Amino acid sequence: MDSKRQTLELSTIHREYNSFFPKCDLHVSTHSPRTSISITNNSDDIYARILNKKENVSKVIDNNYNYITIETEEDQILHISVSLSGWYKLETQETETQETETQTQTQIQTVQQTQKYYETFEALMNSLSPRFQTRFGNVLSDKLSSLLEQKLQDDYEYSNNDE
Repeated sequence: MDSKRQTLELSTIHREYNSFFPKCDLHVSTHSPRTSISITNNSDDIYARILNKKENVSKVIDNNYNYITIETEEDQILHISVSLSGWYKLETQETETQETETQTQTQIQTVQQTQKYYETFEALMNSLSPRFQTRFGNVLSDKLSSLLEQKLQDDYEYSNNDE
């Protein structure tokens, strides 16, 4: 999967599901191998914000990945990405760096041999977060009920217009 497609997939999921989590940040690699752009929970249009340069550019140790950082309602911090194989959880490792002072940064690394891929973001999150599974099920049920109610209303109005 090319970087543009990956960014589009992650941006869409970030926009659609950021309200499901206490924290949901989008991390998109830029052209420079040592910088990334982070979009936080309440972003409107990622492309407009990047073009307007309203986002902070921050250094990261290894940003070969575009990913979403999610804090679940179970207080788990997850780094999620997508590839042609599907959606997956990135493994993290704390490392120390020496720049102007010692600071701890998270290095994102995938473990290809043990990586488990999921066909959809929802399937991945259902396996990692029981509260996401419950909320997703409730939201889906509410939307289906709303569609059914609308269909019944339309059918009723249609049948009354025939008389």
